[in-house]
This record gives sequence, structure tokens and C-alpha cells, in this order.
Amino acid sequence: MTTRRFRLATVLRVRRAQEDEARAELLRANLRLRAARDEQERTALRYRTLPTSAGVVPRAVLVRELAAATLAASTLAAAGQRVVRAAEEVAGAHAAWSRAAQRVEALERLARRRLDEALADEARAEASAIDDLVTARWTSTALSATSSEVRAS
Repeated sequence: MTTRRFRLATVLRVRRAQEDEARAELLRANLRLRAARDEQERTALRYRTLPTSAGVVPRAVLVRELAAATLAASTLAAAGQRVVRAAEEVAGAHAAWSRAAQRVEALERLARRRLDEALADEARAEASAIDDLVTARWTSTALSATSSEVRAS
């Protein structure tokens, strides 16, 4: 195995840490979105269950119910806006995580390429060494055979 060190290993560690942080931020953004949606649902349910008067009612009751309905509508609208903002945060966090993951992937591909090149260099060096050993052994055997023939004559 090769003992060569990838020169960008430190950069790769930093990029992985950045990717992990981006992934954690994406998780937090998703949790905020879920909480905003849950709050929107609770708010909608709470205002759907408000009692309303039927038929002819005194003016004070009508004004009170109208104020409650207006408050409910504005509260639901605010909850909807929080959901929209949370969804936008999720989209931004996802884009940031995607960019970080792409940077890590690019460095990992480069590291794999460098490792493959180093392994190929080692394999070539090993094949060359084996060829040298075989050639030396053949030369030694051939010289021994030639010297034996010369002595025999």
C-alpha cells in the first residue's frame, strides 16, 4: 500500500466539517419548518372551534365576534408567513448543504484519483523490479551454462 499523503487532506477535512455543519443547519431548518406548520395547524384548529352566534345578536356580541374573527384571520396569516419563511430557510439550507457536498465530492474524487495513480506507480515499480529479477536470474543461468560448456570442451 502506498504511504503517500494526499496534499489536500487538510482542506478535505475542513470541507467535510463544513458539509456536516450545513447538514446540521438543514436539519434545524427542517425542524423549524415542522414547528411552524404544527403551530399553524394548532392556530387554525383553535380558531375553527371558536363559538359563533347564529341568528339575530346584540351589536356588542356582533362586534366581539367580528374582532375575534379579525384576530383569528391575522393570526392565521402570520402563522402562514412563518411557514413560508421557514420553507425558504429550508430551501436555502438545502442549497448550502448541496454546495458543500459537491465541494467534498470533488476533493474525494481528486483524492481517489491520486491514490489510484500512486497504486499504479507502485504496481509499475513492482513489475519492473520483478522483470529485473527475472532478467538477472536468466542472465546468471545463461552465463553459468555457457561457462559449463566452455569448461567441458
